[in-house]
Amino acid sequence: MTILGAVHDGHGTLLVAADSAQVNTDSHSEAATVRLVEKLSPLGEHLVWGWHGSDGRGDRIGAYLASLDAIADWPTLEDGCGPAVKNANAEGWIGAPGTRTQCLIAGLIGRRPGVLVVDADGKTQFSDDALFVGWGRVAALVGWQVAKSQESSLSFEERFVNVMELTIATVWGLEPPLSLWRITALGCDQLRGLDDSSG
Repeated sequence: MTILGAVHDGHGTLLVAADSAQVNTDSHSEAATVRLVEKLSPLGEHLVWGWHGSDGRGDRIGAYLASLDAIADWPTLEDGCGPAVKNANAEGWIGAPGTRTQCLIAGLIGRRPGVLVVDADGKTQFSDDALFVGWGRVAALVGWQVAKSQESSLSFEERFVNVMELTIATVWGLEPPLSLWRITALGCDQLRGLDDSSG
């Protein structure tokens, strides 16, 4: 089970985050075993991507993304990722039966900020504001909308981290530590990972 989220501050900075749980056995069983993994990876200088679902299918999606030489714009990426994710989900049994793999890609393409989610059927959703995918996505989206709408002394980053950490703590099956990336015109920086959950 995974939660992935990406938000844009409206001024060219995006934050991308994920929990760290990877279920090794039947996720619907109380006997499920979990290992901690990094679920987010850089894709070039200005994009970060992650997946929710099967390791094998996630690896196939990652191989497709790594094969891209240059990404001209968001519509081109969207047009290619839809069929690639659909094909990865259709190619035989990889992972737990019924596992459907989705991906989230966030960052800057030609200085245009964006967040792209591709579901297991190849359907895409694009936003220049915020998107969440995976287990707990509704809780995270509601939390983010509340955090954005209230006056706060917290920074954009602190509000996003709070929402993601509260979602991870509240939704069954998600595990800390939080993995967090910042994307700006200067590139991608990992702010938190498995070895550094303190920020």
